Amino acid sequence: MALDLKALSVYNDELSSGLIKEVILGANTLKGDIANVKYGAIGSTYKINSVKSTMYGVAASCGFTDTGSTLMAQETVTLCPIQFPQSICLDNLKAYYYDWSMERTMNTESLGSFEDIFYANKVEAAQKVIDQIIWRGTGNDSNPYASVTGNLTLCKGFNQVAYDLSASTAANIAKTAITVSNAVTILDAILDSVGTNSPEILENFNVYLSPADFQKYLAALRGLNLFNYDTQSTGISEILHPGSLGMHVIKTNGLEGAASGTMIATPKDNAYVVISDMSDLEFKSWFSQDDQNFKMLLKVKFGVGFAFPELVTRVA
Repeated sequence: MALDLKALSVYNDELSSGLIKEVILGANTLKGDIANVKYGAIGSTYKINSVKSTMYGVAASCGFTDTGSTLMAQETVTLCPIQFPQSICLDNLKAYYYDWSMERTMNTESLGSFEDIFYANKVEAAQKVIDQIIWRGTGNDSNPYASVTGNLTLCKGFNQVAYDLSASTAANIAKTAITVSNAVTILDAILDSVGTNSPEILENFNVYLSPADFQKYLAALRGLNLFNYDTQSTGISEILHPGSLGMHVIKTNGLEGAASGTMIATPKDNAYVVISDMSDLEFKSWFSQDDQNFKMLLKVKFGVGFAFPELVTRVA
């Protein structure tokens, strides 16, 4: 008798591959590699305390006449409470996807083996949003980024804070879209501006570029034979600008999506990211019997600011 399969559907293997998470641009600012990250902030604001001294020498003689000055100052960082609540109804999930290791019982509280994948994906996605807010957030301001919507309106980022402080910053330069042909010229102009307006940082400061602009900059250096390629390198996120004393060009993932040519130049230690607690950058998860949902919540408070606005060059 011939094999009769009319009553069956063609088999599709939808389970053995498991579950993989999407690739997300890493939140490199939160790692503390490119900015001055401070944890443990409480309250609605954080004060950056600073001191400046002016020294005047006088001819040596008996007696004591005070000269110069000592100035104590504060810059305020406004902290924004933000949360990311997520829920998953297991009954709805199981109607479409059933992992091999998920419990077969109907009354279950487990997501199975891919609970860790869900968790890691949501942590990375939330931290990416926080990283973007840190650089591109506008808070409630509509000037000068009137078209900004969504997550970026939750808190002010470095671009907006630098704009608010523009009367005190070293320089405010109109941006020019970066291409491979003009990238080095544009960065040379930033170097010249810093040398004129804040020469005290020339030996060590950062220029923060979006990943797309950073890639064009690297291609420009290669075209001019100014880029030393390391075959053992696993990736490049920072490079010393050729011919500079200490201008480091930084790939800044939080600037992804910013208009080409947008950048900030300042020392790493001058750019403060203030966060409530390191553990607040992780999700808490639990199963709620009340509504039978698997729930996850990341709840954090953070803000950004500059210790010395006069050491900031804003290009936007």
